[in-house]
Amino acid sequence: MERRKNTAAFLSWTQGSLFSFSQEDVIYMNPYTSRITAPLIQIKQASPVGKDQSGKRYKGYVRFKWYFTKKDSTMEMTQDDFVRFLISGSLEEGHEI
Repeated sequence: MERRKNTAAFLSWTQGSLFSFSQEDVIYMNPYTSRITAPLIQIKQASPVGKDQSGKRYKGYVRFKWYFTKKDSTMEMTQDDFVRFLISGSLEEGHEI
């Protein structure tokens, strides 16, 4: 969302940072495509983002199957990296298993 500080506009993420994708969560193909019910991503294992007793943030992880490519892929990354992947649609090197 666009925010302002001292009249200067800037973009800010407003979701929060305690992501919690869970096992068996499914993200489907775009409903405007011909494959409405085909899964795009299915979470196989995950641990949520959290904070320990000292307040230090634990990034969690997501292991998922990605059905978008010609060769279905299983990948694992932090919950933060997974959200970046969902936003951008691209992967950084080193995530494919």
